[in-house]
Amino acid sequence: MLIRKAKRAALKSATALAAATGQVIHIGPLRNHGTVVIVQHSPKYLTAYGQVQSVLVSKGQNVQRGQTLAVTGSQPLYFEIRSSGTPQNPAQYISF
Repeated sequence: MLIRKAKRAALKSATALAAATGQVIHIGPLRNHGTVVIVQHSPKYLTAYGQVQSVLVSKGQNVQRGQTLAVTGSQPLYFEIRSSGTPQNPAQYISF
């Protein structure tokens, strides 16, 4: 029982880390994903981190791979990779 409670508590807050070096191009609401931080990594690639509660970066800021961008609240983190505007399977780019 204590292990289950600990797992639920751990899921209530998570840290969103930048998947790669880039520039923050958007912070704000995005339909169905709450507050979202979007990082442009190149003209072709961007990542989106949604359902965040506390944003720790600002629009226009350059970020490094692994840098903390935001902290989630009670919702699980939404993560998306886009290539030329098309959603991609993150497992093709990041090992989980």
